[in-house]
Amino acid sequence: QAESSRYVLKPKEVPGYLALNQAIVAKAAELSAGGQPLLLLKPTASVPHGGQQVVAPESAELAVLIETLKRVADPVVCPGDEPDPSTLTDGVTLLDAFQTLHKASLQLASRPPTDAEIAAVDAGGVDALPAIIAAQLKEPAFEERLREIFSDVLLTDGFRANNTVDNTGNIVNDYYPSGAVDYWGGENWAWRSWPNGEGIRLVEALAREPVEFVVHAFRAGAPLSTILTAPYRLLNAYSARFFKVPYKGFAPGTPFDQIPDPTEYVEVSSVPVINEKDGSGEYAGILTTSSFLLRYPSSPTNFNRKRARFTYKYFLAFDIMKSAPRIDASAVDLNDTPTLKNEQCTGCHSQIDPVAGMFQNQDECGYDDAVYYQPPGSPKNNACDDAGWVPATEMFPPGVAPAPAEPLALEDRPRALEALAAHIVSQPAFADAMTLHVYSALIGRRPLQAPADPTQPGFAELDAAATYEASELARLSTIFQESGQQLGPLIVAIVMSPTFRAAAADKPGRVELVGLGGGVLTTPENLNRKITATTGVIWQVHGATAALNTGYQRVGRHDRTNDAYLLLREQLKTLYGGMDGSFQGVKTRQTEPSTLTAAIVEHMALEVSCLATARDFDKAPAERLLFPDVSLSLLPSGDPSAADQAPIVKTLQRLHRRLLGEHLEADAPELLASYALLTELQQQGAARIAAGQESEDLERPCSTDIDVATGVVSAGMTTDPTYVIRAWQGLLSYLLMDDHFVLEL
Repeated sequence: QAESSRYVLKPKEVPGYLALNQAIVAKAAELSAGGQPLLLLKPTASVPHGGQQVVAPESAELAVLIETLKRVADPVVCPGDEPDPSTLTDGVTLLDAFQTLHKASLQLASRPPTDAEIAAVDAGGVDALPAIIAAQLKEPAFEERLREIFSDVLLTDGFRANNTVDNTGNIVNDYYPSGAVDYWGGENWAWRSWPNGEGIRLVEALAREPVEFVVHAFRAGAPLSTILTAPYRLLNAYSARFFKVPYKGFAPGTPFDQIPDPTEYVEVSSVPVINEKDGSGEYAGILTTSSFLLRYPSSPTNFNRKRARFTYKYFLAFDIMKSAPRIDASAVDLNDTPTLKNEQCTGCHSQIDPVAGMFQNQDECGYDDAVYYQPPGSPKNNACDDAGWVPATEMFPPGVAPAPAEPLALEDRPRALEALAAHIVSQPAFADAMTLHVYSALIGRRPLQAPADPTQPGFAELDAAATYEASELARLSTIFQESGQQLGPLIVAIVMSPTFRAAAADKPGRVELVGLGGGVLTTPENLNRKITATTGVIWQVHGATAALNTGYQRVGRHDRTNDAYLLLREQLKTLYGGMDGSFQGVKTRQTEPSTLTAAIVEHMALEVSCLATARDFDKAPAERLLFPDVSLSLLPSGDPSAADQAPIVKTLQRLHRRLLGEHLEADAPELLASYALLTELQQQGAARIAAGQESEDLERPCSTDIDVATGVVSAGMTTDPTYVIRAWQGLLSYLLMDDHFVLEL
């Protein structure tokens, strides 16, 4: 209700809110009536005031207000020591061109840089990076990364299609009989009655539709606004069959093995069973997908407010729950429609209720769990009025803007969500929201919050840090908006930013650098891809040969021979800080290392080095990822400068570059430390073999005579008489435990 007021203070979540509010008070202090400041007249109700009297005459509060106005008129100037945001990054060490390339390549393309990319940055430096990063975004691996980014935001991977109030999770129609599909099956996969996992693939098809809108827009080079304004659904063969619509020209019911690439999502402009009725319909991208509407359901008292709250949060970067002040419950008469009439409630409800009403066609005023198009005029519950929604005497009417703005015209209500989508994407806050989602994912944390207590130590510095990051987000949002809401330029700008590239920011007395320097935990998905891309092996469940018909842990993949520990909820995914994708489970990622994640890293390093070393040596040199330049007959002598040790030194340089993103000279301390470790491991191991204290045999699964995924035994490398394989294995585990491998630095 204060939308038209000139006196609206900023909440503490806004960076620099104290300075902003001071400016607002100073401006309001200029307003007067009869020679008296309105800031004194209105709170005391000496003149008409919509908020009524909030400060009593002769009270201590009024004395504080009078003193405030005196200080505004005659301010006290203190010597300032607050850091200038424009120079906040001065003195911060940035990643060089190669290090930036290495970090970005693993994050975006799920692989180390190619030799050609390395040569390009060696020749062109930082200026060569934008073109390389833009090219990497065209690789299929980036689309999977994009899915993860927006899955973390929307949380629709945990979707279960609900037809009943008890949330049984059953989907029912002619093709999918009751009980055939339940999204949560625990660890007992035998209950699934469908061949080839078709049932769970249906649920995945519906669950993944919202994030596929993002991928679809990116792949087509369309503005990201189409994720809300798209006049179609995105369906694959499984969801198309469920909705009884043709798919790629194939009639519903066509066997999936007769359809080319049945998991591909395509635009379907007419879905009569769910988005249309009697010739009219409603299509608004993500907002009209089954999984979004069911992930954020309505109720007979909620009236779509949950949907409105998350629409604001996800697409306008506004969390109304954080902006709500604490209310005086004793001043609220619950029998007098307080959400419409009581000023304790209307501050929030005047914003959220109009948007909630824009979802009116997607439920029966909260009384119907099933989500399908029900425009005004459809038979509805008695809670609905003739316009198909809660009467205006009980709730602010539908509209795209907070009340008392003009409500949506009755003739536009059949396509209310389309109007809402068009309004959202026209707002600068939409660009802010999209920028925030991508920035948070690539940086690995949410933006800094401005400190609320000006008396806390380091307040000025912490406020400067938050202000700097807010200015960075504003700059990036402008780039996104000016590029036509294209993701590519935004991502390139983030990679090139000081925040992404900051390598060392622990400078004495520089509290304002708190948001710089990296150090967040790599996500389990990224770490899993990094392990495979750099070492060539999958850290996976051993001996898993049976097909696994579930996408609950890893949506869209069902080959159990590729079940990685870091991707499985029942293994290490959530223990390593990941999200489990469920409604009631872990919904935020852990970003700081812990003793548990350290233990997982140690276990990973020991097992991956065991799996990778002998298997890499078992290949022809030209096919090796790790050791193409050394043979098993070449042993470390202890003198890295000796001519015969050059291949070992070159291999160490390769491993440091490939795993840690370090370009090291032959005499670099880090490289010499690795050489010393390799030498000590090999010589001590060989001595133990000679003394009969150690066997020449490689233990499984470090030997190559067993297929880890299937458990099949065959011929392979089984002995290590000089202990050189195990020495390289120990060196590899040492590097895999390095913080540059498991943290985003």
